[in-house]
Amino acid sequence: MDPLPPRDPRPFVVHWAVATAVAFLATVILLWFILGVPLTIVIIGSALLGLAVAPYTSGNEGRALARRKHEYEASHHDGLDEPTGGRGRPGGGVS
Repeated sequence: MDPLPPRDPRPFVVHWAVATAVAFLATVILLWFILGVPLTIVIIGSALLGLAVAPYTSGNEGRALARRKHEYEASHHDGLDEPTGGRGRPGGGVS
């Protein structure tokens, strides 16, 4: 299977929004429904937790995209880095 083509990383705000949504969904049942914490506090806490986690998810995406780009370029490499001098060996030497 061919590797995916390279792409730019998503903006930081996307990482923050997704992390906030995940934090909200993970905590809303316990904090709001069971413990009775006000919903605004749950939302603010989720947003702050999302802000704290977003740099890590953004960094992980950057590393994964760099690896993806390297794998894509390696799979589309034609193998002609060194000049062969028309004889099939690097440097054009004859065996």
